[in-house]
Amino acid sequence: MKVRLYPCTEQRSTFAEETLTSIMERSNTGVCFSGGGTRAMSAAWGQLRGLHALGLLKHVRYISSVSGGSWASVPFTYFRQGPEDDQAFLGEVLAPEDITMENLKALDEKTLGFCATQSFKGALFDFWKEDYPSDKLWSDTVGKIFLEPFGLFQQDDTGYFSYDQETVSKILQRNPELAESSFLTVREDRPYLIINSSLLGPSAMAPFDPEIVVGFQHTPLYSGTPASLSVAYQPIKGEAESVMIGSGFVESFALNSNAPTSLPVDDWAETNVPESPFALCDATGASSAAFAGFVDQHHLLGMFSSTTALTPKAEYWPVSESVEVSSREFSFGDGGVIENYGLPALLQRKVTTAVVFINTATPLGDSKDMSTFEKGKEVDTYLPTLFGFQVPSVGTYTSQNQVFPKDEFESVIRGLQEAKKGQKTVMTVTEHQVQDNGWWGIEGGWTVKVCWCYLDRVGEWEAQLNKEISHDIAKGNHRFFSSGPFKNFPNYDTVDQNFLDLLELTPEQVSLLGHLCAWNITSNEELFQALLK
Repeated sequence: MKVRLYPCTEQRSTFAEETLTSIMERSNTGVCFSGGGTRAMSAAWGQLRGLHALGLLKHVRYISSVSGGSWASVPFTYFRQGPEDDQAFLGEVLAPEDITMENLKALDEKTLGFCATQSFKGALFDFWKEDYPSDKLWSDTVGKIFLEPFGLFQQDDTGYFSYDQETVSKILQRNPELAESSFLTVREDRPYLIINSSLLGPSAMAPFDPEIVVGFQHTPLYSGTPASLSVAYQPIKGEAESVMIGSGFVESFALNSNAPTSLPVDDWAETNVPESPFALCDATGASSAAFAGFVDQHHLLGMFSSTTALTPKAEYWPVSESVEVSSREFSFGDGGVIENYGLPALLQRKVTTAVVFINTATPLGDSKDMSTFEKGKEVDTYLPTLFGFQVPSVGTYTSQNQVFPKDEFESVIRGLQEAKKGQKTVMTVTEHQVQDNGWWGIEGGWTVKVCWCYLDRVGEWEAQLNKEISHDIAKGNHRFFSSGPFKNFPNYDTVDQNFLDLLELTPEQVSLLGHLCAWNITSNEELFQALLK
């Protein structure tokens, strides 16, 4: 089949959406939905609701998502059945005084938020009983829970994903052998979606020591990474091998195909039809694959001994204009293994204004000692790594993440602290000088404005709730004896928030978190209008 390549070199960096008038006529802005399991998914659900209520999503150029953020962003971008419209999909905006325990429990099954209440263990076990291929088990479980309710997943009938019908028609015109294949396309008026995952290395060589992780992107038009890297993979057993990675993108429908048999001609290549399409559930599952590793590591299904048994896999080959390349089966990892916000993807595209939703399990601390935050304590561990600080708890994976100067970090922390102390939405707007970063393929030398929106308690909002709910929130955040239906609210644990339930949350937990996150946006309408419209 004939596929389009998008090479990225020092002289040339091409992103296919730059040819889409409907995308490029929007303001040069992007929104990041961080990872963090069903907590991050539920928060992003509310944040999308708030942005939709203000009519801002039609102005945003990009959505960049990781892990749990992808569980919200992918269905929002593609859903085609279930809810009648975005209002039904995202739910109703409620003032805090109108929230009751009764309407929290009555979570509409047609909304996105309902997915966060579903049993991962049950879905995993059901697939396992069917003797499912282990590398499809996690991705299809994600598809079952987050995509199937919206017409985006059907077991044993996976197809491709793309941008619109015009794009699909062009693919079929040059590849008539795909005429019977199905393609999912983006809903009208959506920002351009970037789903962030990572490459862990050639699966035949795993496990590695050390592990070297490379960021990877899945979008409606293309998949890959713009950085041109030669990665020296060192297996625990065997000889090290340098493998070429990145240098551009290939059309997403061609992911999982074999490498071209000859050099590309005018950015076109001939390859085979993939034996198994790389489907929307595969991209969403790869983006959140850290949880597959957790299931393996703790033997929750009781049958795997390898810590990589559920890791999604696919054939991958780099883009090269000058040398012939070979394809290999690669293991795909969670985007949050290396960077949990999706911000580098926006900086690669030189977005000038970004809203970063940090939907974290870590409440912001009040320390005056900046070294506390630089070490990743009392703050989400991924934030200091963007400013070049090494955080021991996330190891060496994030050592390549610096995109801003170190001396700009304090302004972010102090701004967030000031907002929290004032019992306001915990967010701050700062400007940063973007630095060169070859590992991520980012060209520096320009300024980006970033609104950091940090998930935390908001006193102004809680003061307007009824006494029953505000009492339960306080009880759930007791310093020594936290308990009740809203334990840890809003910073729910990523795993086992509810004992032995793995990832799922209760309807009350999902609903209350969604309402807070929507209110954080609608109550700051003037700021978000100025940032995104």
